[in-house]
Amino acid sequence: MADLSKGARWLIRTHYVMRVASFATVFIATCLHIAGKAYGPGAWAYLVGLLLVYPQLEFWWVRRSAASPAAVVRALLLDSLLLGAYIATVKFSDWLTFSVALGVLSNSAANKSWRSTGSTLLALAAGALLGVGVGGFHFEPHTDWPASLLCMLGLVAYVLAVGNITFARNVQLRLIREQLRARERELLDANATLHTSLEEIEALRKGLLEQANQDGLTTLFNRRFLDSTLERELARCKREAKPLALIMLDIDHFKKYNDCYGHQAGDECLKVVAQALQASAKRPGDLAARYGGEEFSLVLPDTDGVEALRMVEELRQKIEDAAMPHLQSDRKVVTISAGLAVMAASNYASAEQLLRAADGALYYAKWGGRNRVHVAPESSVRLALDAQLKK
Repeated sequence: MADLSKGARWLIRTHYVMRVASFATVFIATCLHIAGKAYGPGAWAYLVGLLLVYPQLEFWWVRRSAASPAAVVRALLLDSLLLGAYIATVKFSDWLTFSVALGVLSNSAANKSWRSTGSTLLALAAGALLGVGVGGFHFEPHTDWPASLLCMLGLVAYVLAVGNITFARNVQLRLIREQLRARERELLDANATLHTSLEEIEALRKGLLEQANQDGLTTLFNRRFLDSTLERELARCKREAKPLALIMLDIDHFKKYNDCYGHQAGDECLKVVAQALQASAKRPGDLAARYGGEEFSLVLPDTDGVEALRMVEELRQKIEDAAMPHLQSDRKVVTISAGLAVMAASNYASAEQLLRAADGALYYAKWGGRNRVHVAPESSVRLALDAQLKK
């Protein structure tokens, strides 16, 4: 037997029970109708084979069919053809003909929709013609009352059975629809939960990425992020023939500050300088970063030497004006020293060269007395040209 689903097995079993019951009822009604009439052994053999043996053979064939549900539907046309021959055999008895035709048409409509009515009627007519061809045409429409009564009761029972089956299937379909709706709601809830989880994961990922790129103390970007950004900005500014300014600065005598005031005060000093540096990075492309220890960096894309020098001088003055006490400093307040390097006309081949130039300028600023800004030698000529152009 083919490996069938539960629904396919139900369909085959239901058709078998309905066919056996209805064919047996028709057989009894036929016996009541033709008893004592001139029907030979051949007619009786045909009726027994059609109404009692055929349902068993049909069930056996359908169970072994590779496409059993489709085989059940195809068997309905065979039923129509054979019962059409039956109608001719019982000489077109009115109640027997009506009962058989109505049963076949309703069964076909229930399984293949009303559009199958035409093919079912054609099969009935073809079977009747076949029966006439074999046994000749005999027309005796009157049905004896016992057979008529049994046909009426059989039709009522058949219609009630079909209605009950339809009701049961509708109940199952409603239950299935409710289960599907419940499952759909569960899936929607799960999808909403998943969406929320993904948003939380994305927020966490962004938070972790920010933490990976930020300095924990000052919240400025760290050295790792500075290196990758500087390479990218240098390449872009070269490609677009725009200047790129890099400022390196550190806090003057910071080790002495830590020794005098303690590391906690040193951390607060770093935060104040970092806040002032961050305030200087006003444009979206500007980048303030902690380079390491008390050393900081400020990357200024699309900024020429004059503008960059003005910005770093304002920053240096702002730190001095904050007047954070520093007894170990010559000026008795916290100050910064800064080095400036400007890439213009590709005078620096790489980010490493630009960093080295700015760091060297910072060294000269500290060597020259601290609390001052020094411009890298390679940038001095460009800075002078920028100043001349702005006059």
